[in-house]
Amino acid sequence: MNYEDILYDVTDGVATITINRADRYNAFRGQTCMELLDAFNRAGWDKSIGVIVLTGAGDKAFCTGGDQGAHEGQYDGRGHHRPAGRGAADPDPPGTQAGHRPGQRLRHRRRPRAARGL
Repeated sequence: MNYEDILYDVTDGVATITINRADRYNAFRGQTCMELLDAFNRAGWDKSIGVIVLTGAGDKAFCTGGDQGAHEGQYDGRGHHRPAGRGAADPDPPGTQAGHRPGQRLRHRRRPRAARGL
């Protein structure tokens, strides 16, 4: 998956996922949720990663929540998906089934994690 709303970097066993929408105070939209789910799955299944760090770009806000201007008053249904290459024959581990929120997926990963805010 190509990321538009987040940055993903792995250095020395640390995956850093950055919400990269500083112009919108890192408010998330459906696309952001899909990208976060993909990045958490990517990092969670990579055995070379020992820590996942979630952060926000810029110096004004970590994340202000949902971007109310991105959906014209209607939820677009995005943010729930199964990562590419994973089908019914290769299900997610218990507690991380497709459809869970990104925070639920993060809690069920067996890696230390950290989030940085101001």
